[in-house]
Amino acid sequence: MEGLPGSKWEDSLRKSITEMISETRYRHNLPFVAVSDLARQFYCEQKVELSYVLGDIPTDSKLIGDAVHDQVLAMQATTEDKLISDIKSGKSVIASFLLFGQISGVNIAGMPDAVYFYEGKPKILIELKTTGGSISRLWEDQILQAQLYAYLMEQMGFDISEMRIFIMKIKQDISEKEALLELALFYIKLHKEKELEKVLPVKMFEVKYDKDFVMSKSSWALDYWLLKREPVPAKIASKCRSCEYSKQCKFSLTEKNSS
Repeated sequence: MEGLPGSKWEDSLRKSITEMISETRYRHNLPFVAVSDLARQFYCEQKVELSYVLGDIPTDSKLIGDAVHDQVLAMQATTEDKLISDIKSGKSVIASFLLFGQISGVNIAGMPDAVYFYEGKPKILIELKTTGGSISRLWEDQILQAQLYAYLMEQMGFDISEMRIFIMKIKQDISEKEALLELALFYIKLHKEKELEKVLPVKMFEVKYDKDFVMSKSSWALDYWLLKREPVPAKIASKCRSCEYSKQCKFSLTEKNSS
């Protein structure tokens, strides 16, 4: 299995992110825009701004979510050469690795939660979302984040024509963590992913890759990083009430700040 002609994806994996980054700097003097930040702009752009200005504010929800992620997505450490060798062997490979590329000339980078390779190609991409609330609804920022990873994989030379994209939403208190990723892949490979929802408290959403959607949404979001406009705050009070920056945010819609 030699992958794509010219093995562009091999060259991309061997590159360090420093080779991609130019002298260009974006808002907050960043050399690239993180996929997660770009997606979070569609929840509340002002929150993204404050996370850089004030720094990260730990919350119980974040700490629990991070811990669940680590348990569900535990993988063996590997090297670029070992990953390339495993992919080219054609055997089953589950990996998480740095993706990078450009949108309209702007450097973008991010790491998907899990990519499943088989026969030398990426077959399944899974993005895990934990919540203390309802798992039944999918949000635009979550859809964009998953599709951005597919876009970057395509840019790096991977053949994503057979890759299915899934967002798996789970409750933070789910007890079946360690085997969840393998179980989800098992059901997806059988095209019976909805059966998993009958066995565990999870919700599986399949997202179709739409490059036009990625480019359209990113065009608006990147203007913020290019200093073409100021951040746009959320217009929904419920977002402010659950935000850890609400007390410091001049745009907060909470009763305390709007009075």
